[in-house]
Amino acid sequence: MNRLIRGVGMKAKDFWEFLCNEMDYRFFTGVPCMGLKTIYDKMSSKLMYYVPATKESVALGIASGVSLSGIRSAVLININRVYNLMDWLTSFNLEYNIPLLIIAAGKKEDLAVGSLFSTYKIPCRNLKTIGDIKYITNKIKKFNKPGVLFVGEGVVSK
Repeated sequence: MNRLIRGVGMKAKDFWEFLCNEMDYRFFTGVPCMGLKTIYDKMSSKLMYYVPATKESVALGIASGVSLSGIRSAVLININRVYNLMDWLTSFNLEYNIPLLIIAAGKKEDLAVGSLFSTYKIPCRNLKTIGDIKYITNKIKKFNKPGVLFVGEGVVSK
């Protein structure tokens, strides 16, 4: 399943099947946002568990706790809200080596926030191919720290 994203994007169903079945991510939480609507619409309780959160810091706390139990977890977030996570990421996840995936949606111009993550040596990747999912999840596993997958507009389609 090493598909390239074609033209308008990867199918949301393929995104979830690869992330859950191939990369073994099973737990997701986040504050719903319009940028991830296509992805949210294709979530399946057969593949994953999802717990909605009211604040980004709550989502990060839930996912971190699940991660500590040995289950690969992820936070879904709007890229513009990522600043709400930085104190928690740096003072908890990075300090105690708690790995998790952050799936951040935004417009192309918003993706420049990646420089913020590089300041803290948090691995980041723009989603363009299935290989990008594999790359970032392998970095998370290898370094035992959070990683960010940026999902730009139109990259994932129905």
